[in-house]
This record gives sequence, C-alpha cells and structure tokens, in this order.
Amino acid sequence: MQLNKKIYWTLIAGIALFGLSLSSCGDDMDQLGALKLNFKLNYQGQPLVMTPNQVDFNGIPFKVSRVSFFISEMKLSGTEGQVDLKEVDYINLTDSHADLAAAQKGYDYLINDVPIGQYNTISFNLGLTDEMNAKAPSDYSAGSILADQSEYCADWGSYIYIKIEGLMDFDGDGIFNDGITMHLGSNDAMVAKQYDHAITIKDKEETQLNFTLDLYKVFDDGSTVYDFEKYPRTHTLDLIEQIKFVAQGVGRELQLN
Repeated sequence: MQLNKKIYWTLIAGIALFGLSLSSCGDDMDQLGALKLNFKLNYQGQPLVMTPNQVDFNGIPFKVSRVSFFISEMKLSGTEGQVDLKEVDYINLTDSHADLAAAQKGYDYLINDVPIGQYNTISFNLGLTDEMNAKAPSDYSAGSILADQSEYCADWGSYIYIKIEGLMDFDGDGIFNDGITMHLGSNDAMVAKQYDHAITIKDKEETQLNFTLDLYKVFDDGSTVYDFEKYPRTHTLDLIEQIKFVAQGVGRELQLN
C-alpha cells in the first residue's frame, strides 16, 4: 500500500511538471509584437499634398492625385533566421496625403503577430514576383488583393505595380489639362528592396519604421530628368525604358530613415 502511494505521488508530480513545461512553451509561442511601417511622401524635402495643391517640376506646375504600389515577399531577417511578414499587399498613399496635416502624419501600415527578436534586415518587392504576375485577377479568389481588375492591364498581361497620377500645365496658362499617368508594370518593373537596419520586436509592443519617398527625385535623379511632355503616359510596353526609369526611381527614393 505504501509503494502505491509513492507511485501515485510520483505520477502527480510528473503530471504537474509536464503541465508547467507546456505552459512555458505556450508562453514563448505567445511572445509576439507588432511592426508599423509609416510612409510619407515628400517633394523636394517638403511634405507632398495631393491636388488641388500644386508643386513645381522644373518649371512645370504639377498637381499629384495618386501614388500607390504593390508590395510582395516582405520579410524580416536576423541571426536567428527569417520571418515572413506579408506575401502580397497594396499600399495607397493618396488619401493619407489629402492635406498638410495628414501628409505630415503619413500612412501607417500595421503588421501584427510578429515573433519577438532582434532583426537586422527588412526586405520586400515593389511590385509582384514573376509567379504572381503570371496569373490574371480571375485566377485569384475574390478576397485576394490580386483579384482587383482595376490594378491589372490585360493588354500587357501584367498587374500595374506602381501608379503615379496627376495633372500638369505644360503651356503655363493656369489650366491643368495635361494628364500624367505613370502606370508601371511588367516583370521588368519590379524592384527588390533590402534595408539593413536594427529592428527589435518586443512582446506586446509596437515597433515603428519610418519610410519617405521624395517624388521629385523619382523623376530627376540628378543626371537624368524624365520628359513628361514627351512621355506623359506609360500605357504601352513600347515605353518599357521609361517604365523602368520611373520604377527604379521609386525604389531608389523609398528611404528608410
């Protein structure tokens, strides 16, 4: 009878320890934080406000009405490995820059449930992978970001990775009737971005990364100036060099501060 009691209490102790072990593992697995990416549009170093506000592009009055882009394969990397954050999503900065107060605040893109840890790189594509772009919106489920027909160009067989739209006044008569439509797509327009930056994700806390995009520098890199009067719209792949120039400009000027 005494032996049975010893066995009984040994079993009870073992079960308790096992329960503590499970609880401890669960606590580790629940250690998650959040990552906020803040995007601000600038123009020559100043907050960019959408139309009816106007800016000057080398003597040409310019009203910007839209800036948006796809991101894909967003990841964090560190000494302990890699964390996939987003397979694909769409960032539209238009409404968040409707007035000066909004432009100064920028657009917040929040990612929850990020494993805690020390990371040294964040990477993503401006645009889509070749595999994603090989499909059409009808190939994706209705709830997918990629099911949106308005972000796809059937003539190209490609999604529109980046949109920059607005109006210019080429002749300076005060009438903004020269449409600017930078629609950038095709596999060659995708820009892979990698930022080396110390990033700490803490349990139940929010870490913020601040990005800026100077739209003026997208079109004027200091040596080459985009010719809006000659190429106000990039609606055909005959203009792939112009498409690549602007897409690469967005990639170059999207800075992590």
